[in-house]
Amino acid sequence: MKKSTNGQNLIEYLVSCHSFEIDAHQEGGVEEGQDNYADIRYFGETVTPAISENVGGVVWDDPDQFARLARGEQGWLYPDFTWHPEILTLAVSRDHHRGDFTRDDIASGIWIPKGAFGNFWVQDSDQKMIYIGPVEHSNWGKNSQYLSTPEFIQFLVYGIEQVTIDSGRMYTASIAVPQSIIFDSNQVGELVDLLDQLKPLIESGQAVYVTYSQAVEIWQREYKSQPNIFYREGIEPAQE
Repeated sequence: MKKSTNGQNLIEYLVSCHSFEIDAHQEGGVEEGQDNYADIRYFGETVTPAISENVGGVVWDDPDQFARLARGEQGWLYPDFTWHPEILTLAVSRDHHRGDFTRDDIASGIWIPKGAFGNFWVQDSDQKMIYIGPVEHSNWGKNSQYLSTPEFIQFLVYGIEQVTIDSGRMYTASIAVPQSIIFDSNQVGELVDLLDQLKPLIESGQAVYVTYSQAVEIWQREYKSQPNIFYREGIEPAQE
């Protein structure tokens, strides 16, 4: 494979040639088994020095995990390493790894969570970990009550233009791409279609592609770290 990646491992190739940001992710977010987030972050740095300080898939209703990450999590496989994550995203409930995605977070915006459970959606500037909301989505056709990511961004653009949505706040949206999509040639077209739908919004400047770290930098610089926790009217937050 290195013949087609300039002699680099695949992860480093994605960083150096395609500007990817590499984040630690624990499938389902639940730290069970032999390794935890700190171990994944430690190991990730052996693959690429550009690995981020971002936690993908944090469990919003796990107070023990939140406390560990907030104070600095010690590795299980690498106990001499303690990780101090800076950014959280893609929050899920404890039921996510059991196949129930109904209580995964669907907020748009950026804020600093106070803690777990209901406090996850409470801004607390005394905390250090910043959260980026992934927003609602029906990208893979499983949640018809939700808009797809392109549809939601178009909804935001229209609302800002009509002054029904506050234009002075920062809104976020992610496309989480399951491995089942990546490795199924028949489904890859679904991802390409989503990106094609986003293309006019990107080209017009109405939406911008950024990494999680860049999103936080923009939030701090251009929005003065003003918190925003946004849901479309009629959509119930995950904590309810």
